[in-house]
Amino acid sequence: MKKNLITIALLMVAMVLTSRDLKAQTLVRQVKVNVELKDVIGVGPDGPTGSPIVDFVYETVSDYNGNKSVTVPSQLNVTSTKAYNVLIKASGDFIGQTTAAKTIPLTILKVSAKTSGGSTFGPEVVPTVANQIIYTGAPATLSQSFDLLYKIDKNAVLLTADKQKYSTDLIYSISAQ
Repeated sequence: MKKNLITIALLMVAMVLTSRDLKAQTLVRQVKVNVELKDVIGVGPDGPTGSPIVDFVYETVSDYNGNKSVTVPSQLNVTSTKAYNVLIKASGDFIGQTTAAKTIPLTILKVSAKTSGGSTFGPEVVPTVANQIIYTGAPATLSQSFDLLYKIDKNAVLLTADKQKYSTDLIYSISAQ
């Protein structure tokens, strides 16, 4: 019996020591989490909802004798970590789609911009093949939409040009201030 008591006592001591060893084996791991922020500027992840095509159709006497305008809401959406400007440039003059040799000068077009929900459009810009500021002084933003206003004033160039569809590409870009 004495042997049994000694054996039981030894087992109990072993169990206590083993449980202490388990507690002593608990590992602690420290993990560093970094967040590195870099400047971004450009068209945001939320795509613009406005149409990528602007159509001016001249089919009546009043069309040729008046000014025409097309407003496209939310045509541009910007994400920027800095204050920025919106720039516009064109691929060149309007080129005839039936007869490419026929062109209409880019100078017939005027474009202006405002923030979506804003009250008034900014100054009109006649696009050229070089970048021009169409909107300036915009603050950093996660998502800012812009409405664009396209205008063609009454002019004789349209009256005398070959009657076909003409096109040009406008390119909008964003630059940090």
